[in-house]
Amino acid sequence: MFLGRIAVRGLLPERPPVAALRERLRVYRDMLREATGKELPVGARAAIMRDTFVADSEEEAARIAGGPMMDSLNFSNWRGPSVYLDPGETLPAEQEAALRKRLTYEFVRERSVYFGPPEKIVQQILHLHRETGIDSVVFKTSWSGLPHAAARESVRRLGTEVIPAVRAALRTQRIAAE
Repeated sequence: MFLGRIAVRGLLPERPPVAALRERLRVYRDMLREATGKELPVGARAAIMRDTFVADSEEEAARIAGGPMMDSLNFSNWRGPSVYLDPGETLPAEQEAALRKRLTYEFVRERSVYFGPPEKIVQQILHLHRETGIDSVVFKTSWSGLPHAAARESVRRLGTEVIPAVRAALRTQRIAAE
């Protein structure tokens, strides 16, 4: 099952965009094959972490949780923006220097953040699955400074609106493929 794995074998705690993740997962699969002789599909036995906040709109999610999430990302920004880049992508020197000092929400939002209404987040998860075959997603849903009630409401919506919709879509895809 795609969501809800208990035993995660390979968690990628970085936040690469889908294209970079796809490339890393191919390397992971090839190394696993070399080490064990097992042939697994790309994305099998792997998980990715995504900063996630469910709200009625992306603007509302960013207003409520954007600051705490960005503070967290910037606290651990010792590698700079390179972990968010697609394969072969480069940034102008000035932009890279500025992002090394402080990442912005605008820079990370489409690359690795799931903020917004349930329908948008469902589509982001399905896109991730289609492009990478990834087994599991670990949703980071709380950051220092985010009010507990806001985190709790977002997690409730993730569990009652997003995950059931993803499971239903994946079930429909499996049935159609049979």
